[in-house]
Amino acid sequence: MEAPSLALRIAQPQIVARDLLRSHHETYPRFWTWSDAAVDQAMLLGVIHTVFGWPMRVGDADIAAMRAAMAEASKFVLAGFELATDVKIVRWPDHYSDPRGVEMWDRVCNLVAAEAPQQQGAA
Repeated sequence: MEAPSLALRIAQPQIVARDLLRSHHETYPRFWTWSDAAVDQAMLLGVIHTVFGWPMRVGDADIAAMRAAMAEASKFVLAGFELATDVKIVRWPDHYSDPRGVEMWDRVCNLVAAEAPQQQGAA
């Protein structure tokens, strides 16, 4: 779980969720080393195994499922009109970036950075 979904789940601002996640990383570094390695392996090999040895494939089927979900959502929201989707796979630590949104992304990051010291002082 990342900060935005944790913030919703605990009904707190994202800065609180980020602090909780940071504290969890600092408190349980061995877990996070293992978890990060498992994610890296899944992304590199396209498969991850359960503790019972059952393989779970990641990749093309997940993309197809997401595209189908986006098509269904667009038909629901747009009264039957289905939007086309394209695919661009972005792997951590990179993040998706669209040149049309760079100015807004920078503005949001600056606002969040400016808000963080105020939030920490209030805690």
